[in-house]
Amino acid sequence: MDASKPGSDETRSSSGASPDKTQVGTAPMDPTKTLPPGRIVIRRIGKYDLTGRIGIGALGQVWLGDHPELDIPIAVKILNSDVVIKHPDYIARFEAESKTAARINHPSVVRVYDAGCDNGEYYIVMEHVSGGTLKREMQQQQEPINADRALDTVIQIAEGLQAASVYGIIHRDIKPANIMLDEKGRAKLADLGFAKRLHDASSSTTLSGYSLGTPTYMAPEQALDSRKVDVRSDIYALGATFYHMVTGEAPYPTNNAVELIQRHLESPVPDPLKVNPSIPVGIAATIQRMMAKSPSDRFQTPAELIHELRRQKMRLKGVREQFLGASKAISRAFRYHLSPGQQAMIYAIVIATILGIAGISAATAWFFATR
Repeated sequence: MDASKPGSDETRSSSGASPDKTQVGTAPMDPTKTLPPGRIVIRRIGKYDLTGRIGIGALGQVWLGDHPELDIPIAVKILNSDVVIKHPDYIARFEAESKTAARINHPSVVRVYDAGCDNGEYYIVMEHVSGGTLKREMQQQQEPINADRALDTVIQIAEGLQAASVYGIIHRDIKPANIMLDEKGRAKLADLGFAKRLHDASSSTTLSGYSLGTPTYMAPEQALDSRKVDVRSDIYALGATFYHMVTGEAPYPTNNAVELIQRHLESPVPDPLKVNPSIPVGIAATIQRMMAKSPSDRFQTPAELIHELRRQKMRLKGVREQFLGASKAISRAFRYHLSPGQQAMIYAIVIATILGIAGISAATAWFFATR
C-alpha cells in the first residue's frame, strides 16, 4: 500500500498533481459517477469510490468516500497489509465483530454500514462524521473544556457504551481520538468494528506488536492483560478522557510509556480539582470513581454511570436556575429603589450564598461518593 511505488496507476487532478494513494481494487470506476464539486475519485475498494485519505492509525488508514446506493459520504477504514499477512486469526475476528457492530443503531455510535475484502484488502465502511474528533477540538482549544459541555459529551459516550453492551461489545480503546463530533457537537463513539465481544471465545485473540488500547487512558487491568477486560475498563478510559477534558491535561502526564503504565497501576487516582479548582466537586468525585484502581470500585455498568452523570447534570442546571431566578427577582425588586452600587452589593451577597449552598451540597455528594 505504498503510493510511492513506481508504475502505479494514479488518477490525476486537472492541475496534474498526483494524489497520495494508488488505485487498488478489482472493480472498475464508473466514469459517470457524480461527486460533489472539487472531489475526484482517487481509488476504489469494493463498490466504494474513495476521494481522499483522512487518517492513519496503527492498524490501518481511513479514507473518505461515497456510498453508491445511499448517496452519502462514508469513511472507509482499510487494514494495513502487514496485519492481514501476519495475523490471519485476527481477520476472522475482525469480520465477525464488524457484523456485530453493524447491528448497533444509536445516535452516540458511529454506524457501521458494511465490511469486506477486495483483492486481499480488508475494510470496514462507516458513517462519516464531519465535525472531526474530540482530540482535535481539545488541541485547538488549548484549555479545559467547560464542565457542562464535557458532561454532555461523557453522557453521550456512556450511552453509546450502553448500546454496545446489549451486544456484549466492549471497546478497549476509548480516548479523545476515538470520539467523533458531528456538525452540532454531538459525540459519537468510533471504532466499534475493532472492539471485542465479551462472550466470544475467539475474542481473546491479540495482535503481537500492536497495542490494544492507548496507555494514556488505559485501565490498570488492561495494561496487565488486554484479554481480561470488561465494560468497567471502558468506564475507566472514559473517566480518564473526562479528566483530560476538564483539566486540560492527561491524568498522568508523562512521555515515558513504561512510567505511564506504572502510574496507572500504582499511583493514587488523580484529583482533577488540584489542576482545575473550578470543576464542580460532584463531577470531580464522579471522575475519580470512574478511574478507581479496582474495577469493583468503579461504576459497574454504563447504565449506573449514566444515572450518576445525569444527576450531576441536574445539579449544575439547578445552580444555574437558582442564580438566574435570584438575579431576576433582585432586579425587579430593587431596580428603582437602590443605587447601582447597592444593587451590585446585593447581587454579590446572593451569588455567594447560592455558591455556598451549592458547595456544601457538592461536598456532601463527594463525601458519600468516595466512601
